Amino acid sequence: MPNYSLSYTFLTVPPKGDDSDLIIKCVVRHLYDATGKPASPEAPQITVRRWSGTKNKLSPGHVAISESTTPTLQAPDTAASDTGEVTGLLTGTARRQLTGDVWEFLVRSKAGAVDICLIIHAHSKGSAPPAAGSKDNRTQTPALGQARVLFNPATPRPGAHVVSLKPEPFPRLVVGLNSGIPNKIPTCDPTSATVADIKILLEAIHTRLQAGLAEAWAGAQATIPTVGAFESIVEPLRVANEIWANQVSEMLTLVPYGGPGASYAYSESKLVAAGLSDTQSNPYYPITSACQQLCSFALASRGMEFQTYAGGRGLRLLHAGGTVRRTWVDAMHGKWVTAGNATTPTVVDGSTPAPSPIDSYVTPNDALRKAPMLFKAHDIDASVAFGPGAIFLYSNRILRGATDDFVATHADGNNYEYTLHANARQEVWRVSSNGKNLVDNTAGAHIGFVLRADWATKTFQIFDTGGCQVADWGSGVTALADTSAGFHSGIFDGPTCTEVGPGSDPYRGVGVLPFASSSADQKTEADKILKHVNGVLKKARPLGLVRFALMRRGVTVQMKNVWRFREQDWLIYASPMMLTWESGELDNYPIARYLWSLRDLPRSDEIQAMWIVYVPRKELAAAMIEQGRGVGLPALLRLALNKLPAVTKDRYIRQEAAGKRIEPDLLARFSFPIANLSHREDGSVFVSATFRKFNKMHALYALEGRWGKAQLPLDQSYLQGTQSDSSLPGYFRTF
Repeated sequence: MPNYSLSYTFLTVPPKGDDSDLIIKCVVRHLYDATGKPASPEAPQITVRRWSGTKNKLSPGHVAISESTTPTLQAPDTAASDTGEVTGLLTGTARRQLTGDVWEFLVRSKAGAVDICLIIHAHSKGSAPPAAGSKDNRTQTPALGQARVLFNPATPRPGAHVVSLKPEPFPRLVVGLNSGIPNKIPTCDPTSATVADIKILLEAIHTRLQAGLAEAWAGAQATIPTVGAFESIVEPLRVANEIWANQVSEMLTLVPYGGPGASYAYSESKLVAAGLSDTQSNPYYPITSACQQLCSFALASRGMEFQTYAGGRGLRLLHAGGTVRRTWVDAMHGKWVTAGNATTPTVVDGSTPAPSPIDSYVTPNDALRKAPMLFKAHDIDASVAFGPGAIFLYSNRILRGATDDFVATHADGNNYEYTLHANARQEVWRVSSNGKNLVDNTAGAHIGFVLRADWATKTFQIFDTGGCQVADWGSGVTALADTSAGFHSGIFDGPTCTEVGPGSDPYRGVGVLPFASSSADQKTEADKILKHVNGVLKKARPLGLVRFALMRRGVTVQMKNVWRFREQDWLIYASPMMLTWESGELDNYPIARYLWSLRDLPRSDEIQAMWIVYVPRKELAAAMIEQGRGVGLPALLRLALNKLPAVTKDRYIRQEAAGKRIEPDLLARFSFPIANLSHREDGSVFVSATFRKFNKMHALYALEGRWGKAQLPLDQSYLQGTQSDSSLPGYFRTF
């Protein structure tokens, strides 16, 4: 018997009194054994039964199966019946993955009575449907009448939790980068070192950069929704949140860990959120981040505006510490959720007095780490909801109170925490652990944000650095050299989960955002998010620089021999330094795209292709932000040169007047390498090193002129012999 795996998710369930179809998206995977998958997909048959749980038999009623190669709900029926049972053979195009083939299809029916569910079987072509009651290759929905209540977001949710609902897990781009199947690169032999073969390879890589990550999302078992296909049937806010989650994942997945202020040597306030404002005509964002900048990005990416500190001292960004509660409530108009017991959360806003007893403000009940309590916040306060954009906080200091005028003392084992009266001195806070005073933003302090959430299944997905300690954090992740489940283990979209961990620093609760309760308000919120995604996020430039290198495998390159690249013949090609965007407003290349572009390269077992990623520093970062998309790298260098102190600028000008090319020196001065992106011999891709472990980064950076004469000038291509780069794609040519 073939091995099929079935999963599903509800797309829409009409409210009571509405006779529209209930629609479920199903995914069936034909998983192959060790002998491998056949040359062509073997499409399964699908049998769907409307089943009465109380009577243990078929419940007559309309049920239909439909397919489409696009994410639309208007597909014609493949098979339909009014008897309560239907069987149809899938004929649509399968997604071919490494371990099997995947089909998507829709099931339509009516909600019916509270005891009616749908049982969906997959079986091989030509075989009889499984017997009623068979558990082979099947999935089963919960009672549809109950789902009708839970899935209608225009009505208040009851507190009921449907434990039997097991939909398809949330998609993970970090997994799809190595499980998706990329378009095949035309035949070429990069080992030849000829410009003709290199041209074919670079053209294909450039095409992948421009095409985006649809195939990677397919590998993540995700359908990228299109607004036009869904808006008439599926709740608009759910679609908008999914489009937002996809876009944020593409922009942030696998960015190196590190505060952008330090990485760019530039104002963090100007880097993190200012570039994603609705008022920004040339949007941009940094390509390094720590946890608190990720969370500030999350809010800015949803079109939320940050307040400015008094005196114009920059934007009031989120902070991984006890102060974030005040920023969240006062500046972002959210509310804070804590819990004094295991059954009922407490929702706090700017006017709420400190809870009594105060202990729940210090350390919430552990139940607040789990989905039932998190989603219950909406039952306590209907104006907010746990969902996309919410944040979890772990901090050494306790949360600030509504007025900061109370004294709280709490003992937890051997650790004692206390806050002093605010009138002793404004914002006087101290934390003592075993007699040692500790600051607020300790190494264990952390915040992480919610990327996706499903009210019906009580599941959610975190986009994080690993600090929220979600179970199986690194499961399925192969796009990092070293993947663990720990703190700072990588920045990416996590697995579907129902709880977060206790944290390195104490858990302090959750910040939640306002909830649009009516259909009209939800449509308004959805329109706002989609406008921001399409008008800002998709047009935002990643503030970075890259260089592409093509090398032969088999030579261990270290600092002591990197200078001998010509003699040892391991370097085939190196590009000049390039911007991480091009002239088209959608031609923006985040790190995930650069990684994807290296999948399944020809002769992967003999060559090693690598993207070296850099951040612009100081004056060059400022020039990029000020000038926008229309200015190329040579002109940006000149603008950065003009920002240098007069004595330094004059030195470069004198050198140029004496006949020296100063562009290589300026590029080396204004850039800093932060990551190496490469591929394994089997064609999979990974971040091979980041600047946090600088000694593991490829030694090529030593040839770029930061220390001594440049052997590989950053403004020029390197090709073996006397070959010219004039026939290569423009993105890769000497400027």
